[in-house]
Amino acid sequence: MEKLFQDFTPNENLWKLQVEKELKGANYDTLVWEIEDNITQEPLYTQAQLALNKAKIESIQASQKKRQQQSWRIAADANITKLGNKEIMNVLHGGVENLLLGHNNNELETVLKLVRPDYIQIAYDGSSEGLTKLSSWIEQQGEEIAKASHLSVYSDPVSEAILKNTTPNYLQTSNTAIGTFKPFSLRADYFAEMALPATWQLAFALYSVKQYAENLNHKDFLANLDVVLGYGTQFYIDIAKFRALRHLLSQLYTAYGVENNFELHAKESAVYYTQKDRFNNILRSSTGSMSAVLGGADVVINRVHGINAEESLDFSLRIAKNIQILL
Repeated sequence: MEKLFQDFTPNENLWKLQVEKELKGANYDTLVWEIEDNITQEPLYTQAQLALNKAKIESIQASQKKRQQQSWRIAADANITKLGNKEIMNVLHGGVENLLLGHNNNELETVLKLVRPDYIQIAYDGSSEGLTKLSSWIEQQGEEIAKASHLSVYSDPVSEAILKNTTPNYLQTSNTAIGTFKPFSLRADYFAEMALPATWQLAFALYSVKQYAENLNHKDFLANLDVVLGYGTQFYIDIAKFRALRHLLSQLYTAYGVENNFELHAKESAVYYTQKDRFNNILRSSTGSMSAVLGGADVVINRVHGINAEESLDFSLRIAKNIQILL
């Protein structure tokens, strides 16, 4: 093995010559891949190239180290019409730590019949009426459980106003009975669902934070912020997107004098899924979820591969959960 490394010469020019030889005369530059919007990916990177961007790389790495936890929490997308308490309990018995509920959960009390909200963090993406029911259900579990509970509301008036070309409604709800209650989340995943370039997604996210900070008590808002960012099949660009957003938000927090304690929630985009060959979706979810993890997401929410498939919903949820357990 030592002789192998002695014979190995890490010379960029020699590597390129060898690559061009394998290409049978084709130019090395034909392998440079333009990912999107003038962002290119080369087939080969060297220490010399890294050294040119050493300060930037160290700054981004420093932002990653400010995370509240260095691992991620497994979340289940339970915002599904057919979902019942049986499926929820089967999912929770296998390592899921977060539940995403929403407008498709018609019978919230039935779905959450045996769930302990002081152990499982809940995110809600639905109507104000459904949120009221969910909040009331948590309070009914008793004061001790309610005070230890965590509820994030996936509501983003600014992003919704951008999509609808209207004025944001900053009506802010609160619930002092629930220990951790986050009334707003930054929904940058909306723009991933529209298949917009990563740079656009980041731009909309930063614009939304700025709007909230200027129209609300920025310290209270920033201190209770969940940022939901979409991911799909662009493996390297998604890793870079998550790391870039954490770095940019960290700088924004520093400018506002607020402790860097936001969370990045990675939500898999449906735009990359296919209905004709649903098992391909399992592979796409695996590589996509890996990019979210490597990008530094605090919570990863991957999708079931086929709700309307021949397999039971319980099977689809189990596969989605097992993808993250394997990671």
